[in-house]
Amino acid sequence: MKFKNTKTGVVIDLTAPISGGNWVAIGEVEKTKPTPKVKPEVEIKPKEETVETDDFDLTKMTVDELKSYATDNDIELSATKKTEIIEEIAKAFEM
Repeated sequence: MKFKNTKTGVVIDLTAPISGGNWVAIGEVEKTKPTPKVKPEVEIKPKEETVETDDFDLTKMTVDELKSYATDNDIELSATKKTEIIEEIAKAFEM
């Protein structure tokens, strides 16, 4: 009698019955259904909109960036230290 392993597809011919979870007689071969292909769920993230505002942190700017910003906005600087430059720029916009 011929037996087929349903897992590996191996066929063997034996005179005695065989036991095991994956072995079936050739006449009893189970029709296996192909496993359906499952599409993975894709998480769609909404695109974050960047909104430019007038609020920005002067403390994150370098001294050169602060000086350039002051020049672009017609602010005269007499200070050389970062904290003093920030104070002068802030005072210029308070008016």
